[in-house]
Amino acid sequence: MEAPPDDDPAFDDLLKKIAQAPSIDPKSVPPPSPERAAQADLSGKQLAHFQVLERIGEGGMGVIYRAIDERLKRTVALKVLPPRHAGDRERNARLWREAQSAAAVNHPHIASIYELGEAEGLSFIAMEYVAGKSLRSYAKGRPLLIGEAVHFARQVAEGLARAHEAGIVHRDLKPDNVMITPDRRVKILDFGLAKLMSAEAEAAAAAATASPQRTTPGLPQDGSQASPTRDGVVLGTPVYMSPEQEKGEPKLDARADIYSFGVMLFEMLTGSPPARHGDPRAHLLYILEGPGKDADPSLVMPLEQVVLRCIEPTPRSRYPNGAAVLEALRAVPIATGMDLPPVPFNVHTSTRQKFFWALAGLVVFLTGCIIAATYIHRYVVARDRRLAAEDNRRKQAQKPAERRLTFNTPEDPILDAALSPDGTALAFVDMRGAHLRTLDPESTRPLKLPDTVPPLQSITWMPSGQEVLLTARQPGAEESALLAASLDGKVRELARGKVSRPQVSPDGTLLAYVGRKGIEVAPLSLDHPRVLVEKVPEEDLSEVHWSPDGRKLLFVHEMRYDEGTRAYLETVTLATGQRQALLENPRLIHSADSGAVAWAPDGRILFALAERPPSEPGFTLWTVSLDPATGIPNTHARMLNSWIGTVPGMLTVAKEDIAYARFEQQTDVYLLDLESTGRAAGTPRRLTMSDRNERPSGWSPDGKSILFVSDQDGSYDLFIQDVVTGESQKLLQDRNSQTWPSFTRQGYDVLYWDHPYPCEAEPAPATSARLMKARLPGGTPQEVLVERHTSGCQDSPSELPPADAYFRCPARSGNCILGETEGLQLAFSLLEVNRNRAHELTRVPNPGLQAHGWDISSDGLRLAIPGASGQVRFVDLSRRKAFDQFVNKACELNAVAFTPNGGGVYSTAECPGLEKPYKLYYSEGLRPPVVLWESASMRFLTPVVSPDGKRLAVGVRPFDNDVWMVSGL
Repeated sequence: MEAPPDDDPAFDDLLKKIAQAPSIDPKSVPPPSPERAAQADLSGKQLAHFQVLERIGEGGMGVIYRAIDERLKRTVALKVLPPRHAGDRERNARLWREAQSAAAVNHPHIASIYELGEAEGLSFIAMEYVAGKSLRSYAKGRPLLIGEAVHFARQVAEGLARAHEAGIVHRDLKPDNVMITPDRRVKILDFGLAKLMSAEAEAAAAAATASPQRTTPGLPQDGSQASPTRDGVVLGTPVYMSPEQEKGEPKLDARADIYSFGVMLFEMLTGSPPARHGDPRAHLLYILEGPGKDADPSLVMPLEQVVLRCIEPTPRSRYPNGAAVLEALRAVPIATGMDLPPVPFNVHTSTRQKFFWALAGLVVFLTGCIIAATYIHRYVVARDRRLAAEDNRRKQAQKPAERRLTFNTPEDPILDAALSPDGTALAFVDMRGAHLRTLDPESTRPLKLPDTVPPLQSITWMPSGQEVLLTARQPGAEESALLAASLDGKVRELARGKVSRPQVSPDGTLLAYVGRKGIEVAPLSLDHPRVLVEKVPEEDLSEVHWSPDGRKLLFVHEMRYDEGTRAYLETVTLATGQRQALLENPRLIHSADSGAVAWAPDGRILFALAERPPSEPGFTLWTVSLDPATGIPNTHARMLNSWIGTVPGMLTVAKEDIAYARFEQQTDVYLLDLESTGRAAGTPRRLTMSDRNERPSGWSPDGKSILFVSDQDGSYDLFIQDVVTGESQKLLQDRNSQTWPSFTRQGYDVLYWDHPYPCEAEPAPATSARLMKARLPGGTPQEVLVERHTSGCQDSPSELPPADAYFRCPARSGNCILGETEGLQLAFSLLEVNRNRAHELTRVPNPGLQAHGWDISSDGLRLAIPGASGQVRFVDLSRRKAFDQFVNKACELNAVAFTPNGGGVYSTAECPGLEKPYKLYYSEGLRPPVVLWESASMRFLTPVVSPDGKRLAVGVRPFDNDVWMVSGL
């Protein structure tokens, strides 16, 4: 990226304005006094349209402030050129080039440049403000877990790949310039800064840094400070500089960044950068494969090869650019974060320890034998670990003891369950009330509660084991009653409030629960609750559990981004409110209403991960232990067992036993015949008969066939089935996933979403879905548009992707409409199939919880949007007016569908607290809504009306759940 030309009028005008400010010669004046320094500080002042808040740092090119952009109402970081350089044409040109270079690289893992400006004689850059810690502060000189290091390294490599693609070299990559955000995403800072220096300045600076006189008195000599040249220009940090950069070579390419990246990855894995003298291989191998290490060589050895190739002394021996090192890192068989496969433990014998000490002695006397001895050592380690891994697999093949504790029918599902502290009894709640099941001898009896007690929601044990804590709520009420019931049925009301599955502290004095504002902690009376983890929009908090010592809470934190959904298992300390992320994995989110995590009395943390296509559906149970001193995992997560064809929930642990609920769920397409009045005629019948999940989304124009999505072949695929004969046909033979098919009004062209299938990698990378059009079966698909947001097949475990976009086509007239989530609003655009997204029609506040489920009338003039408060929001597109029509204020509507004449609406709903909470409604105008179908054990999803109005297809998810207990894990 070149500087602006000398004859650039705009640049000359900017310099003339800047030159009017008084310059300061640092050689002619003494160091500034504290009073003068305070005057130079811009904190609390206005600079252009930025309100400067505080000074947060200083670099060679300027002072960094945190500020508010008053135009766009966002927090930014301002890099301001010091007043003494206001008239320096070279300095201003460098600032200009820095802004241009960094702005040319737009990537999620690189801090963005927003604006280059000048005000009050000061030049400045407004850039993205990154909250969090630098990688150096995050690591604190300790080695990171291998999965954690790879998680961060892959993100840094992604940013480097994008920069190198744009022809930009960082030249000062180090842990101080890599920020870790609270959700463990990486941002690279100061990109393009070192590239801004002239070749003469670089050569002079490199010579200075390479000479013995480069040490600056008073500065630490651990490599944490940059090597300065004249007047504070930063060339690089010696520890992380490549040999060619340290020698002052004038032309550096991307391989210089690869060397710095390798040094940084070496430091993440070992806790310190490689020594400048000697072979770094011995240090790296000792840290990763030395005595007492558990890592599987099949995981570690490829990672070692990546690191060692990055730090090769000669540039031609390294990876050529960031894209190449990113590809190598993705090939390393290590999952991100803590989601690692189990590794063998205790594989080192005393014989090998003696061998290692003997090897150390040989290194002292026979330095020439180091390489040969290393290969021998690695062979022995691999052999011992292979034998230990085989032994572990034999042990894992022994199935643990498991037995079923409840035998409820699908019409009476388990709502909540918990093992007693001593492990001798199970307390559970179903549609009939609360029950107690003793395990030895086996017997079940109801807890006789007063008739005045509202329908029960949740149950847990008090620490004494003599009482249970219940929550109960009347249908339509916002607050729940908190009840303590003894085992003989005596009940006392403790408080009322908006609480979800409260958990009692080990000493019995406090409650932890998800409340209105987030995770709250309060006494049993719920007086003066303390918000420990605040809930913000686009986030969900769930599964709150106490640590055995009562000092921490465990919870699941779900965050929804434009690029997809992320889920974290976190802890928070009661005394300080400090949070610690233990692992990140989207499979923490299950399709059941409850999650599956627990904190065992022995200190282990247990969590379940969902298995989804292309894997066999089911779940795996994992465990991880924490370091008592730091609160971070001291081992990699280890898998305990796996189950096929079920979803877990209500996980509790007592002594050596684990109780959990198995949710058996499968979505099928059901068909209802309709009368001319819009009401159901006869009994609903099941249309699809496979043992996998199917969801309807459209009808053929003649009303004889239904379009649906099925995962029966391991991915989402499009099918069409004749509703009379039952014959079905797969429409596309494609490895990708396809969702939400619908016929266009113009003929037999089918619109559908196409997703590059990402589920083979874990975690699934974010991708963009493409809206496709094809004459199916047999036609050639054509791309219509690309979704604005990114999504993966893991984003919506209980729904079909994409998560933030949905389209519908009117049956009689008008164009198709595309609806997309934009923050808390739904943005609707006209979708002309041959002209892509034409223009935006309207925006409305989203009354529901998702982007799916709305419909368009057959004349293309009205929208119907389901609401979370039981309302249907109608939007008149011609007048751009909206109004709400309530179906049932105590319900949450999931999806709606217009009748062909547009006079009525079918809606599916969930109404908590009712005996049959799942309902299918028909409503017309101001008439009272009619319940067409209701159930206690089947959830109704998307309704789709046939073009002639004679049939209604609806996705139905029956579920059956019971509590099981497993021992010996």
